[in-house]
Amino acid sequence: MKNLNKILALVLALMMLISVVVVVPASAAEATFNTTALERLVKLGIYKGYGANELGEKDDVTREQMAMFIARVTTGKVANDAWAGYVNDTPFKDINDRPAVNVAAIAYAYDEGIIIGRSADVFDPKGNVSYQEALTMVVRALLGYEATKSLKYPEGFINAAIKMGLTEGIANVDYDAKAIRG
Repeated sequence: MKNLNKILALVLALMMLISVVVVVPASAAEATFNTTALERLVKLGIYKGYGANELGEKDDVTREQMAMFIARVTTGKVANDAWAGYVNDTPFKDINDRPAVNVAAIAYAYDEGIIIGRSADVFDPKGNVSYQEALTMVVRALLGYEATKSLKYPEGFINAAIKMGLTEGIANVDYDAKAIRG
């Protein structure tokens, strides 16, 4: 279990690193750390684009996309059909028209205490995720809801992420800014 937690922490930290660092175009002869990390997440099935050769790495991360990233990493279920049959037991009235796999990921992350709504019955699936919200979700995924329910938002979650090394090597982060996909 300890090794699983370390692997999970590593993959989530990698995901957060990609979300925070601006990707610099690499020449054909050399790849940057960022493109290699993104390629690894694509190979693992955690990061998926919009279609052939369209990763959308410069796009903002939406709340439903972040739920999917978290769900894939924490469960290992990367195939869309792995989420078939997951029942939406959330109170959110604004997710029923979203793709079934996204609804399942939102329901999973909600059930695990990783994600909350914008209000009691609104999730805002197409809304943007800030870096502080992304770090909050990652910290909750790593430590569990019970261990994090006393943390003050956002400071407590940012401090926990720093203590866990999730922001190591990342400088000058505007935690209020929109997180990007790549």
